Amino acid sequence: MSVFETIQRINDLRSEIDELRPIPPEIIDRIMRKFHLDWNFHSNSIEGNSLTFGETKAFLLHGLTAAGKPLKDHLDIKGHKKAIDELEDFIRSNSQLTEFTLKAWNKLLLVEPFEQRIEDANGNVTVRRINPGVYKSLPNYVVTATGETHYFTDPIKVRDEIEALLVRYEKDSKDDLLHSLIIASRIHYEFINIHPFDDGNGRLARILMNLVLMKNGFPPVVVRVEDKPNYLRALQQADSGDFEPFIDYIGQQLIKSLETMLKGAKGENIEEPSDLDKEIQLVLKQIEESKKDIVKAKKGGQYLLYTFRNTIFPLLQQLEKTVYKFHEFFHEIEIESIINFYVGHQKSFTDVISFIDWVNQNERGLDQIRSFIFIGRLKGYKHSIKSGNDHTFSLNFRFNDFNYEIETGAGEKKEIGLYDSKIEPRRINEICQDMGRGILDFVKNISQ
Repeated sequence: MSVFETIQRINDLRSEIDELRPIPPEIIDRIMRKFHLDWNFHSNSIEGNSLTFGETKAFLLHGLTAAGKPLKDHLDIKGHKKAIDELEDFIRSNSQLTEFTLKAWNKLLLVEPFEQRIEDANGNVTVRRINPGVYKSLPNYVVTATGETHYFTDPIKVRDEIEALLVRYEKDSKDDLLHSLIIASRIHYEFINIHPFDDGNGRLARILMNLVLMKNGFPPVVVRVEDKPNYLRALQQADSGDFEPFIDYIGQQLIKSLETMLKGAKGENIEEPSDLDKEIQLVLKQIEESKKDIVKAKKGGQYLLYTFRNTIFPLLQQLEKTVYKFHEFFHEIEIESIINFYVGHQKSFTDVISFIDWVNQNERGLDQIRSFIFIGRLKGYKHSIKSGNDHTFSLNFRFNDFNYEIETGAGEKKEIGLYDSKIEPRRINEICQDMGRGILDFVKNISQ
């Protein structure tokens, strides 16, 4: 298909969509969610040799990309999503594209500085610090499929060429005879050929391409990871002076986006069988490394004993001390600990020490505990003859299969813990302070 025919098909599809306007906002949202999912997944996966779901999974398991770059996919996904959000705000505000904008978007994409292994044309490997939003200071290049080395713009010329690109874009955007496809393809290719940053150039080039399209009422183009060889082939043909195949390639992807938008506008299903897989991978990549596989222990006698000794006992001992600070206000203070078992019966204790002794002697039976409640009763307020001068509070513990919950009797605050870790003393102190303040508030109210 020639570029002329491609543009004609694009215009025809756009006219069909325009005939369906106004499209309800909820349908537009559904269509854009689909585009965002595909754009986020494919634009990130197409970088760093992440060609398939299997390769992505391997990177997640081993922690390094094929090029040796430490895995930071969750940051890349978050950064790319923020950049898309920023792009949409940018379009709505009708802002002017500037050098500052390009640097800001690169900073959003890369999120934070990182170390990257770089191999020069002679095969020498060095480690370079990549600073987001900063132009490259050393030359960069790519080895083509034919084995040739293609060098991008020399670092010393980057600023001038970016300035020239922005001037051309402003001029092109005011030319009514130039179709948006031509302008979008041109800014994509020219930006890639400059390669102004040490990383994130491909993602940013596709964002600039979609800036042009979306600003002119078209949906975003998604270059799919499985189509990466055709994408690179079209770029290489442009490098050799034949620009038409690249325009046609981008045009074919725009046709696919328009067809998706048309189906969505008609109320048809636009989901793909692989969409669930994409979302699973995106969510997995967004989970911070420090939180991955954080839940390791399942409820059992040994882990419950660890939880009682390292969290619950210290909490109850400190809470008991807090309660007895109010002995000047009440005639009687009672403490009761009640264990609820799965079989339906209960066991109660009237002081913390006897409860601790029982737990320490019954490790094997601890996994039969469903829940536990700590109750404090403060009776007979000494300084008022008002009725209702008793105060009761409780702390509830529920033991689930993979975590436990601590909740106040009113259900106002909840703490969730894991069986192989302990709640920090600082947090235990905060819980006791909150419970003590509840008693103090009662005392203040009844004393008025």
